[in-house]
Amino acid sequence: SDPQITAESLDIIADYLPDDKPLHALGLGGGPEGIFAAVERGVDIFDNSSITRMARTGLLFIYPEDGGKRENKFRTDIKKNKYHSDKKPLSKICKCYACTNFSGAYLHHLLVSSEILGARLATIHNLTFINDLMNKIRNSINEGNFSSLKKYWLH
Repeated sequence: SDPQITAESLDIIADYLPDDKPLHALGLGGGPEGIFAAVERGVDIFDNSSITRMARTGLLFIYPEDGGKRENKFRTDIKKNKYHSDKKPLSKICKCYACTNFSGAYLHHLLVSSEILGARLATIHNLTFINDLMNKIRNSINEGNFSSLKKYWLH
């Protein structure tokens, strides 16, 4: 979904939501940009199947340090030919099983060959990425620097 539409929708209903209850966003899309917009508007809990669906099709999240930005929606398509011979891991900072054990070329091979291991490794990566982002957001809120983190990611 479009992060701008999500933000506008949350702005419209904000006055009707109780302050003493957690706010659950079901199916919120948009990756990091949508998550930042929703957290800024009080969303506490996220539930979205598109993160794993994207992984199964080869669309993997990438950190700002790996070239992720608003323009590419923090995603890369591991099935693209540029990964065919990439001996480096997908991410230089991700600590997931896929990034710490396999090259971009191997992930590319698995997904273009429709090997089930490719879908599993891609899913592990995307879930690790989102969980890591949520930990960063949670820590930034606790430390009082959420706006700095948001600026770093979405500059």
